[in-house]
Amino acid sequence: MNSSKFYPLASVQRQIWFDQIINPLLPVYNIGGYVKIDGYIDFAIFEKAVNRVVEDNDALRIILHKKDPLPVQEFVQSLDFKVAFYDFSDKKNAMSFALEWMQGEFVKPFELYDKHLFHFALIKVSDDCLCWFQKYHHLITDGWGISLIVQRVARAYNDIIDKKETETHELFSYKDFIEDDLQYVDSEKFQKNKEYWAQKYQFMPDSLTPSCYSHDNTKSSVTELWLKRDFYNRMAAFAKTQKASTFHFILSAMYVYFFKTSVRRKGTFLTY
Repeated sequence: MNSSKFYPLASVQRQIWFDQIINPLLPVYNIGGYVKIDGYIDFAIFEKAVNRVVEDNDALRIILHKKDPLPVQEFVQSLDFKVAFYDFSDKKNAMSFALEWMQGEFVKPFELYDKHLFHFALIKVSDDCLCWFQKYHHLITDGWGISLIVQRVARAYNDIIDKKETETHELFSYKDFIEDDLQYVDSEKFQKNKEYWAQKYQFMPDSLTPSCYSHDNTKSSVTELWLKRDFYNRMAAFAKTQKASTFHFILSAMYVYFFKTSVRRKGTFLTY
């Protein structure tokens, strides 16, 4: 730790940061989406709920500062975040207009330094429909973290409406994660792991995904695949028997698909 105010990037953050500065104008690490809200929302209370969650989760208060050779991060004590509000209810096909606006905002890259690394907006589509737009840089959260943020903001909003304190839960500081990460990097276990992988990959293996599945990394989209609950449960149970997570099972199936739909020959891929 350099001081009580500034902290180094964790190893996982450094990987993201290095890749981002190679492509500074590309939104490849923008993550988020929107929550469709049916019904009335009090904007002032919603903004108060957001700030309550930001106050309780210091990763949302990370500000990066330039420093040579690597940036440092500061956990600001108070952000007093202002949620943007847009009223598109007078637009023709308001929902389509809102979706197009959100997509346009989502592909704008973040300013990495001296700015907060998330953006919220509440969009009025009609008198009984709003969209909560969320955009984060992957440096401060991931998909699971976004899910938790949505749940906690909803709980905080309802608690404020009901005039009661939000239930307290044990909150883990990202500073603690950074400290654990630094201890690991300075440990004997890290050195053994480093030696193992350096030996394992003396020569870089061929790409796991063929070029036919490569896409323009300036664009992104979502493809949904719905699995029946019974099938998902059986898949999860099988993964458990193999001492693997459901995620790793799905990832393995994806790689099998890539190779089943391609022919690998002399380090190259030929597609059918």
